[in-house]
Amino acid sequence: MQEERSLLNVLRDVWHNRTLRSKVLFTFAMLFVFRLCSFITVPSIDTVRLRELFSTNQFLVLLDIFSGGTLVNFSILAIGLNPYINASIAIQLLTSVYPPLEALAKEGEYGRFKINQYTRLLTLPIAFLQGIGMYFFLLNQKILSPLPFFDLLVF
Repeated sequence: MQEERSLLNVLRDVWHNRTLRSKVLFTFAMLFVFRLCSFITVPSIDTVRLRELFSTNQFLVLLDIFSGGTLVNFSILAIGLNPYINASIAIQLLTSVYPPLEALAKEGEYGRFKINQYTRLLTLPIAFLQGIGMYFFLLNQKILSPLPFFDLLVF
């Protein structure tokens, strides 16, 4: 019979394994950096009006939960993983209706690699569009003051 291992034994084994230890420490470091950056607010945001908007709109509260709590402060990480998740969903849907992607998905390792690459490439324009959408939404709500030269850069 296999003996039952306690949590402390498992943690000790993980700690003694150099590669696992480095991966666990890297994960904790990235979580720390994410939490630290979630408190850095985007410049020229009226945080009082932003909190008022969140208190009246439950949909925004739900989006804040998905963004890891970065929307309510409108931190520099406000978009979070949403563009990647949206790109992943779009690619999965396209895989079932677009024959070349469907054939690529059936090619094994290479196909999965290419589909993951397409997902990452689609993430960039989605993030750009979501960022522009958030900018104009907050501008219309009078939460964000116009950023100098931004309108000239975009349009």
